[in-house]
This record gives sequence, C-alpha cells and structure tokens, in this order.
Amino acid sequence: MKHLARTMTIYSCLYPGANLFQQKVIRQYPHINWKEGSRYMIYGGLFHGPLVHYWLQFANHMFPGSAYKQVLKKVLIDQVMFAPVALSCFYIGLSALEFKSVDYVKEEWLEKFPGTWATGACIWPFLQAFNFRFIPITHRPLYVGIMGFFWTTLLSYWKSESLIHPVV
Repeated sequence: MKHLARTMTIYSCLYPGANLFQQKVIRQYPHINWKEGSRYMIYGGLFHGPLVHYWLQFANHMFPGSAYKQVLKKVLIDQVMFAPVALSCFYIGLSALEFKSVDYVKEEWLEKFPGTWATGACIWPFLQAFNFRFIPITHRPLYVGIMGFFWTTLLSYWKSESLIHPVV
C-alpha cells in the first residue's frame, strides 16, 4: 500500500506539472488555467497513478523476471492491452472532469485516440523495454511517471486542441 500512495503522489504532481508546462511553454498562454491543471492533478493522482501501479504489478506477475523473452511479452501486452485502456481513460476521464457531453466525449475519442495510440506505439515500446529490463519493480511506476511527464505534456497539448468535427 505504501508504494501505491507514493505512486499516487508522484502522478498527482507529474500530471498537472506536464499540463502547466505545456500551457506556458508550448501553447504559451499568458495566464495559467489552474482549473485545467487541477483536473490533471485529480485524474493523475486518483486514477492514472493507481492504474499504472496495478498494471505494472499485473505485468510482472504474468511474466516475472527481466529476461529478454519476458521483457518482450511485457512490452507486447503493454501496447496491446494497457495502452488502449490508459489512453481511452485519459480522454474520457478528463472530459468527464470537464463535464463534457457523451456525444463530445465520443467524438473526441474517435478523432484523437487513433493518432495518439499510433504515436505511443512508436515511443513506449522502447521506454518500456528499458523499464522492464533494467528498472527494479518498486521503481517502475516512478520511471514510467518521469518518462510519462513528457508524454503527458504531448497528451495535454492534443487534449487541448479543438475537434475537427465539433459536436453541437
């Protein structure tokens, strides 16, 4: 349980940190949108942190060890099983915290999910292979969180983009 609390704390800092970074540096907002940052804190700490924590435990339980064959299996299930769920939760969860309509949530997911997943499939297998091969299991959520800071900065930017086909 202590590792879960640590993971939740890490993600409740990294997620809003990534969002605030992209607001100021990438989108260059003159003023920070603290409500948006707060939603990332709630989502990151209360949902995504536990999701990553338990996923990494499950992956290690299913394929224990760090031999190349086990690492390959973990990376494969990470991309096929975890990534689609985590990305869907990201878009749906944050839209729910914004009180968006079901139609909006569906349209945003349909529009943004495929490209997001494809981009992640080009980045995360390498990061996760290193993670599963060299990082001790107790530090894996921290490693994923630190690498995820940059990923979440990108996700936050994509999330902030307007829909091509807005829902009326």
